[in-house]
Amino acid sequence: MYRVGDYLWMIADSTRVEPYAGAIQALVKRGDRVLELGTGIGFFSVLAVRAGAAHVDAVDVSPAVHLGPRVAAANGCADRIAFHACDARRLALPVAADVLLSDLRGPTPFKGRSLETLIDARRRLLRPGGTVIAMRDTLYAAPARPPLAFRRDVVTPLQRNDVSLEPVARVVYDAPQRGRVAADDLLAPGASWLTIDYRTIDATDHAGEASWQFGRAATVAGIAVWFDSDLGGGFGFSTAPANETCPYGQLFLPFRNAVDVAAGDSLRIRIDLHLAGDDYVWVWHAWTRSPGQIDERLVVDQNSLAEIVIDPAALPSTAETRVPSLGASGRALRLVLESIEQGQCISEIATELRRAEPDVFTSRERALAFVARWVAELSR
Repeated sequence: MYRVGDYLWMIADSTRVEPYAGAIQALVKRGDRVLELGTGIGFFSVLAVRAGAAHVDAVDVSPAVHLGPRVAAANGCADRIAFHACDARRLALPVAADVLLSDLRGPTPFKGRSLETLIDARRRLLRPGGTVIAMRDTLYAAPARPPLAFRRDVVTPLQRNDVSLEPVARVVYDAPQRGRVAADDLLAPGASWLTIDYRTIDATDHAGEASWQFGRAATVAGIAVWFDSDLGGGFGFSTAPANETCPYGQLFLPFRNAVDVAAGDSLRIRIDLHLAGDDYVWVWHAWTRSPGQIDERLVVDQNSLAEIVIDPAALPSTAETRVPSLGASGRALRLVLESIEQGQCISEIATELRRAEPDVFTSRERALAFVARWVAELSR
């Protein structure tokens, strides 16, 4: 959860704020209704009003949102911004928005349930054909040396001689590390591996690949990850390592064992992301191939599951003697199966789901998506 000072820290970053201000000015039309997700203290909402918005709904779960009305009043637009201290997935609007404005990212767009929140808001709360700011993000990756922050905060403590931290090493080397990656840390140019178009995205899980050929020998310690954003209206920004002022920083996917490559060798990576609960499981693989070889060699096979489930109790027991019980998803699936047997249509089943599990199916769209997915699966 961000503190109030964190929002000032982000506003101070002109590399990010000025393009957003430009996109808002270019894309918000006079009379528009704007919905801002993750508004914080309401900075971008005020800019939307100044761009001509007739009304802004600004939503955030952070306590900082309670400062929003005072910020709006100080800028003479308190009557045009409504602040909502709630999860956007529980928000209902009397009139659909013309513009959906958000910046819910961390070092990548895969921050908690942010994609799920954005997809839900676009489907339920934005009019068909409405404007989305940001429009799209393109993710990049590059093989890298260990960044200074990783060497200082991870490698050095693990090398202490007085206390063995091997159990910790097994976790942190299988976890994405947030921090600053310098341009000099990169061993090859960045390559795009995934593009997310927020106007059409309909899934929270994603995957992509990238590859490089090395002109000289190198030792690859991991993969640096960042993104370029196209906000729309001709505005955008990048969180690439060369941009030292961006508060996002970059992400570093460490290799448990560094990979040596020779001149002429190729390296291919694949990154998969799976939303599990309130966080993402990152999965990264790497293959190398030398000149003249036909088959690739798998050299990296890692995932971040260990960091998410350090507590064994976080995983359900699958011992043969255990008597299992149904959770919310299991109960929902049982209801779907029973409703299908009773000859109910998808719309009727979705209505029953919302009534039976309101905390899980916070919108009709979520219930319909769940039913449709299982209908398709069970029809195979």
